[in-house]
Amino acid sequence: MSVSNLEDRFLLGAFTRPFGEFALEEAFAGIAEAGFKYAGLMARHQKDPSLPSAGGSHSVEEISKMVGSAGLTLTTIILGRPDSLQDGQRWVDDCQALGIYHMIIINPWPYSQGLDVHRPEEELRPEEEAYFKLMHDLAEYAEPKGIALAIKPHTGCTATSKEERQTLAAIDHSNVGVYYDPGNVSFYEGVRPEEDLPNIADRVIGICVKDHEGPRANPSFPVPGEGQVDWRRIFQTLKDAGASGPCVLENFTAKEPEAVKAGVRRTREHLAKVLSELS
Repeated sequence: MSVSNLEDRFLLGAFTRPFGEFALEEAFAGIAEAGFKYAGLMARHQKDPSLPSAGGSHSVEEISKMVGSAGLTLTTIILGRPDSLQDGQRWVDDCQALGIYHMIIINPWPYSQGLDVHRPEEELRPEEEAYFKLMHDLAEYAEPKGIALAIKPHTGCTATSKEERQTLAAIDHSNVGVYYDPGNVSFYEGVRPEEDLPNIADRVIGICVKDHEGPRANPSFPVPGEGQVDWRRIFQTLKDAGASGPCVLENFTAKEPEAVKAGVRRTREHLAKVLSELS
């Protein structure tokens, strides 16, 4: 399969998160300048909610104009948990209007202190059960609108492939998949994502592109392709499993504008090279 065909299967893009010091319109422009065709939103940009129904200052029309002016297509958004199913449904409606078709909803945080002290089970479990029900009901609402929900590795009930499978079973809806995040699996769990991914690759509908360097909890996130994640193995596993979907750069450690732009560009170049070398 040619690299062009693979880039049709694995849609390379970037979230606005690396451009956190930029205005939203400049963030989209920077993503496009790096050579990406696709983009994703975070729950907030510069503390401003991205979705109008969540209190954001930009209308759907304004966001769509920014995206269109940059020549981009939105695919994905990462969100926290809504306060109610009704709030989540309004988020779905905003996403439908923006053309976003994947909504990642983050699971409850399992720690009370750092990454070592766990919250009591009797405190955490009810939150997780509520999350499972919310995801099921929201997936049901989103499906006829052409929007899929996703979980992503973020420790707790989505820590690794084992927990992700258990969570998907608890949610019990076919309109929920996984956005695999190799950097998070390495950072939060100290687990090699290349060895973990094969156990969940059949449920992957997208990738949060993030690298990591060092042992568990080491806060070093290099430009993807310059850390310890073997992206060729990651994409080969996905290809062999028949997976497809957006592969969206989430973050790396840089704030200076030129360093951000250069890192986003290097990510795009590295991922394209990886796709060109797959067997």
